[in-house]
Amino acid sequence: AATASVRTEGSNIIVTAEDGMPTALFDINGPCLGTAMGSTSFNDLASGVYIVTAGRQAFKIAVNI
Repeated sequence: AATASVRTEGSNIIVTAEDGMPTALFDINGPCLGTAMGSTSFNDLASGVYIVTAGRQAFKIAVNI
């Protein structure tokens, strides 16, 4: 099965995923903030809790700046 990983660097969330794997970033309240295919980064985020999906996986991650 395809796997992905998610980490933070400052105000950025970095997603490492296989090429072509759909990834998305969601606000903890539900709105989708961005989508991509494969590895990507979501940059300049405000402090808070976010949900990242990559394929069939979901990650809850906090940004603290």
